[in-house]
Amino acid sequence: WENYKSHSYSSYEEELKAAKSSLEAFKEQSMSTAIKIYYNNNSSDYDANSPDGDETTQPAAAENGESSSSGENGSVSIKNYDADYYYSCNSTISLSSGGTISITTKTTAPELESAVKTAYNNDMVSNKREYETRVNTERKNIEKLKNLKFYIANPETGFVYTNMGDIDEETAAEQIKKLGWFLGYTVSDGLKFSSEQVTSNTLYAYNTTSHYYYNNFIEQSKYSDSSLNSVIENCFSKNGYNVYVSVDTSYAQADKYSELQNAFLNSGGETYNSAMVSMICLLLVIFLSFYLMFVTGHVNGVDGIKLSFFDKIPVDLHLLASGGLVVSCIVAIIEIANLYAYNGVALSSIERIATFALMSALASAVWAIAIEWLMSTAKYYKAKRNWIYSTFTFWSLKQIARFFKFIFKKIKNFFNLFAVKLNSLAKKIIWYGAGYVATNMILTAFTISSLYLQNNGLGFIFFLITIAFNLGVFSIIWKYIISLDKIISESENTKNGEPPKNLLTEKMPDSLRILAGNLYYTQEEMSKAVSEAVKGEKMKTELITNVSHDLKTPLTSIISYVDLLRKCDIDDISAQKYITVLDEKSARLKRLIEDLVEASKTSSGAVTFNKMNVNFYELAVQAIGEMEDVLEEKNLEVVLNESKDNPVIFADSQKTWRIIDNLLSNVKKYALAGTRVYVDILSEGNYGVFRIKNTSRDALNIDPEELTNRFVRGDESRTLEGSGLGLSIAKDLCDLQGGKLELSIDGDLFKAVVKMPLAKKTDTKNGLADNNGEEYGGLADINTVD
Repeated sequence: WENYKSHSYSSYEEELKAAKSSLEAFKEQSMSTAIKIYYNNNSSDYDANSPDGDETTQPAAAENGESSSSGENGSVSIKNYDADYYYSCNSTISLSSGGTISITTKTTAPELESAVKTAYNNDMVSNKREYETRVNTERKNIEKLKNLKFYIANPETGFVYTNMGDIDEETAAEQIKKLGWFLGYTVSDGLKFSSEQVTSNTLYAYNTTSHYYYNNFIEQSKYSDSSLNSVIENCFSKNGYNVYVSVDTSYAQADKYSELQNAFLNSGGETYNSAMVSMICLLLVIFLSFYLMFVTGHVNGVDGIKLSFFDKIPVDLHLLASGGLVVSCIVAIIEIANLYAYNGVALSSIERIATFALMSALASAVWAIAIEWLMSTAKYYKAKRNWIYSTFTFWSLKQIARFFKFIFKKIKNFFNLFAVKLNSLAKKIIWYGAGYVATNMILTAFTISSLYLQNNGLGFIFFLITIAFNLGVFSIIWKYIISLDKIISESENTKNGEPPKNLLTEKMPDSLRILAGNLYYTQEEMSKAVSEAVKGEKMKTELITNVSHDLKTPLTSIISYVDLLRKCDIDDISAQKYITVLDEKSARLKRLIEDLVEASKTSSGAVTFNKMNVNFYELAVQAIGEMEDVLEEKNLEVVLNESKDNPVIFADSQKTWRIIDNLLSNVKKYALAGTRVYVDILSEGNYGVFRIKNTSRDALNIDPEELTNRFVRGDESRTLEGSGLGLSIAKDLCDLQGGKLELSIDGDLFKAVVKMPLAKKTDTKNGLADNNGEEYGGLADINTVD
């Protein structure tokens, strides 16, 4: 205790000396303030040197505000001060031992000495009791460590503290060396011996704020090194003690060491299990991530890659947002780990579960955000979209470049105005505008100058000239506006189908007169060209119709005689083959002539439609049934998906049947043998839809729109049967009935979609029984093609 007391607390003499200094300083400060208060209240007695006079001392008595004291040279006058304030001052003095004493300006030296002595003695009694309590507590804690063996001895005083029994220092050192972990530290040699595990860099002191030796020796001596060597040196060897300490690493007895060893061993198994579970989870996450990136963008019933709302966000903004969220979640996880793991915060079971759940949720959020961005990236790759062109940065740079290009173009056009010919309207407007502004500025300047020089008459004349000039300019502009309005009105009338009118008039300005003449000439020539085109189309249609009619008569005879020949008894096999060829070619020629007539009629609109409510599904079933034998010969399987709503369209049943028949004929000619043909009938919006898909036998290196042109065939070698009019006729028949024919090609996949207007459900004519589509008319006589 005496050793600890000398290190931790000041002596009584030091405390008394410090208290006297504090009391003197307190009295001087109080007197200085009292003098200032007095002179502030008595300004007539003010002396510039009085408040801070050097001859002021503590008064022995205070009467009428004055006092005197004896110095080395005799009596010294004390300056006036506020006695009431001075003797009312009080304060406290804190001792290093922990206690405090109260003082006033009346406190004398004996009183101060008595108070300090009483407080110091009381503090020492309390501090000694506290010290002994802490030492006993530490001793009991050490005695609980059964696997810890130690021997502490002071060679000079003969003091020994050990839990190894009554043995000498040499014997203790030998026994210490036999245990698993040991060291010997002496005053003369320092670290004398140790086990292999002991090094100055790997052993650290127990440095919590409650540890007695660390607080009172390490920090007090200002040692920054907290290694075990420093603790032993400062606590023992510097105070004359030799220390021998060891731990029995067999942990034969139950104590804190054995508990920590068991916890360590158990944690090894838990760590292995946790590592295995984590590895399995990681593999599952990786597998799931690759699977999601593989299937992302594919939706049943939708061709190609479907992009979500997040995929439409610019790539760089998407990356910044996702990266920012990921970084925020990771920072939150690290902060939670630092708070609850590294800072040693004790948690209850519920708090540990909640903390783990929160960190797991944040980790899941990191994965979800990252996989969303990776899936979006995968969809960009699958859709073959250019990443650079999809960034906000590229868009911004493009807009900036477009803006500067626009500005440059405007500047260039402005300077180009000065390089055009003299009859350029733009140049005339610039020069006229500049002259108008300059003239107005000159007239206004003359008017203001005249008024400023108080020549009101001349100023009024210039004012009238300015008004007259502007009225003249306005009349010219109004003439331009009226003429331009006539030209615009005439162009609108011509657009609406009215014949062009000659607007040339002497009253029009020269530039607008030229514009009106050019417009009239252009409209007149266009009208002539349209008339010639209509006349030529009409002549072509009549020619095709007449030629087709003239060809039908001899062709009918040919077909009839070929049919008669087939019925004759002809034994020559070659002749029978010739007759078969004649029969096939004449039938093909007949179909070609019919297609020509049909194409001519549909292109010119000379087709009569008998529209009615038609069950689109039943019509398609019947058309497929009639073509079934021919498709089976081509080894084609038709897969008709049953319609869920049986759409009812308002159309001509014969013409609609012809559309479906032409599409099936197209499949028969060009589909790859041994494949399936898929047919769907459904409703989309205000249309009934017939959709057919097949795999082409040959490569389709052609634009889908070209296939609907006349005489265009998928078989460019023209080695197969066909006129190249089927799809053209089907498209015209769709358009004339208010429908659509849409073709698309994806590699070898050919898809045709027919959209026909749906019938109104309230219409009950032509056999439409109810709204459920159970009975419909309009399916009779569809076998007649024309």
